Amino acid sequence: MRGVFACVLCLGIVGCATVSMTPGRAIVENGVSEQQSALRTASNAFCDEAEKAGWVRESSGLVGLASILLNGARGEDAPRNDYAAAIEADAAPVDVVFATIIRDATAARSGLSAVVLEADRVLEEAAEAKRADVMSFERVLVNAQAASRNFARAADIAGQRAKTPDAVDVALDALDTEIDTARGTADTLADTYASINRSTS
Repeated sequence: MRGVFACVLCLGIVGCATVSMTPGRAIVENGVSEQQSALRTASNAFCDEAEKAGWVRESSGLVGLASILLNGARGEDAPRNDYAAAIEADAAPVDVVFATIIRDATAARSGLSAVVLEADRVLEEAAEAKRADVMSFERVLVNAQAASRNFARAADIAGQRAKTPDAVDVALDALDTEIDTARGTADTLADTYASINRSTS
């Protein structure tokens, strides 16, 4: 992914906070446009919600995040898949498990869509793109991908006891489609930052 370099260089200031995910609502920082602040606010909120809701767990620190960005999530560097255990995918009533997966996948897609919207707004003002925007958006993408894998794994486990409803596949496919959109946005955002950085150096 072309945006990785910006994230790895800036890992020291990555963080998540409990904030509103409402598009356009922003905490304005010194010298930062409202759109940029809104992107980082929405990004932090998505990360916070993903962890609070149990869709993902924190990876092994900043080094783990760098490894995920460079090499993909795998092994001990990948966010732990506790989601299936948390919703008792192997033991709880299958209809409840499937309903939970649909609910969470839909919420994740909605949250990711809100972050993509803020990223698009930053891209409309290309001259204002900052490396912190790239970094925060990449973190969202990592969490969204991990959540998607966890949802799918839980569905597979529950699917061993009963046929997986079509609605589960629809919800998971919708999330994956939004993730594909986010990947393209992440590349464009990184390219925009790199272009601005070159022109001012």
